[in-house]
Parts: sequence; C-alpha cells; structure tokens
Amino acid sequence: MTPQEKQERAVALTLRTHKTADPSNAFIRSELADMFGGTIFTVTWQSGKENRPVDSFVFFDGDKEHFFFNGPELFRFLNGRRQRNPFISLLRELFTVGGAPAVIAIGITVTICYLAITHVDQPPPTILSHALTTILGFYFGSKVARDKKPGNTAADDAAE
Repeated sequence: MTPQEKQERAVALTLRTHKTADPSNAFIRSELADMFGGTIFTVTWQSGKENRPVDSFVFFDGDKEHFFFNGPELFRFLNGRRQRNPFISLLRELFTVGGAPAVIAIGITVTICYLAITHVDQPPPTILSHALTTILGFYFGSKVARDKKPGNTAADDAAE
C-alpha cells in the first residue's frame, strides 16, 4: 500500500468512526513513518456537533490499521508493542524483592557444592549452611506471602 493510500484510508476510517459527531474537513496533520514498526497518522477534523477541531490517530502496521480516539489510547497500544531488551528484563527481575535473595542463594549453593566436591574430608562451613537456610526461608516465605490472597488467613485455610 502506498503512503497516499494509507493517508486516504486514515481519513476515511476517522470519518466513519466519528460519524455521529458530524465530522468534516478531515486532513492528515502529521505523519510519523517508521515509528514502532509502523506509521502513525494524526488526522485532524472539524466536529460539527461541538464546533471545534479534533485530533484522532491511526497507526498502520503494514497494511493493518488501528484507530485511536486520543493520544493516551495510542500510547498504551504502542507501549505494548515496544520491544523489550531481554538483558534489561532479566536485570529488573533479578533486582525485585525476590530476585536478589535468589541470586545470593544460588551463589551460596554453588559455593557449598564446590566446597563439598573439592574438600571431601571436611563439611562445608556452618556459617554458609545457616546463611543458605536463612536466605531460602526468606525467599520462599516472601513468594508465599506475595501469592497469598489479601484477607486469607491461616484460620481461613484451616476452615476450608
């Protein structure tokens, strides 16, 4: 589809969608090509009902069009399309409330395993074992607390 055809479709879609507002004088006010994997058109039109100019937005993803009544609606849609960097997502996950204890627990577990394999004649240091137990308790305890529904108590669980 040519850029001219996209413009015509954007204007036609806007006029069809706003039929009850008695739209007129619709035109493409701006075009942003190659944005979020598509093209964004701002269509300005005159509302006969309210006697004022109105902006609507049309996003073309290839030949597929998406209509938006306002900017926030368009931004929510585009935010959902945003490609996320897997490394950044991993870092965010690691540094949440449960992520840091998980990383520490894995590190201590690997250390204990290494010591158990390389120093077969000696048990791992007691401090590492206690630290691992504490961290695992915190990690799984915080997971259970997050997964538990608000207002659901142990008495409620026993009654069920």
